[in-house]
Amino acid sequence: MESRKEIPQITPTDSHRRIVRRLVRSERSASLATTLSRGNQAIPYASVVTYATDERAAPILLLSSLADHTQALRDDPRACLLVSQVHGLPNPQTGPRVSLLGTMQKVERDDPRHPALQSHFLGRHPAASQYIGFGDFALWQMEVTEAHYVGGFARAVWLGNDWLSVAECASTIADGGMEVLQGFDQDQQSAIAYALVMTSGLDLSVEDSRWQVVAIDCDGVLLRDGEGGAAVPVWLPFAESVSSRQELAECLGSLAQQGQRIAVEQALNRT
Repeated sequence: MESRKEIPQITPTDSHRRIVRRLVRSERSASLATTLSRGNQAIPYASVVTYATDERAAPILLLSSLADHTQALRDDPRACLLVSQVHGLPNPQTGPRVSLLGTMQKVERDDPRHPALQSHFLGRHPAASQYIGFGDFALWQMEVTEAHYVGGFARAVWLGNDWLSVAECASTIADGGMEVLQGFDQDQQSAIAYALVMTSGLDLSVEDSRWQVVAIDCDGVLLRDGEGGAAVPVWLPFAESVSSRQELAECLGSLAQQGQRIAVEQALNRT
């Protein structure tokens, strides 16, 4: 038998942790791997699911009790969620992806966490409001124990669960972030969203000025079409993560100035 080769391990850094959080927060769908029972055998089973994240960046899923992966999780809650940004790349293996390992826990409707988790999920998937109340659907949350991030060839690193936002900081921003935003007038709030959209490099389907901030976390904001269009909500990152209301206020103030400056420059270019 061929001997197993030792794989060089990269020591994770705060940069790796921030990249993983941003990757997980920015996506809306992933591949879920579970263990499916077939008679006296257990076989690997993968499926595509939609997900959202809580204030720490921990995944939240809405699953039907009729789905095979849900039945698999009842028997064995261990799971792996693969989140990637490889679509459209000539070589998908050069794109960033992360495998989140842990266990899935069903969140009952009378659980104190349920209202907040449901709000997080509907913020990312508004169309789910049509069926989230059905009896055969339930929220599940992943308790992540490890994460394996691959940023491209020879750029792989194992992390524990310390890539998640620190709970105290995460709850401070989640509970007070929108209150900080309300300290800015409507024009400034529009400028904040405008700056994030214009510097994102993304080709978004909604007119740039129509995006509105609807949720804030330690790493960025969730935007949606302010005119109620069908565009999918999008999460965009801050240049640097924030850990306090003061840092958030300073970040938003800088974005407001940047957005106003971009708008003026574009207006001048049109004249």
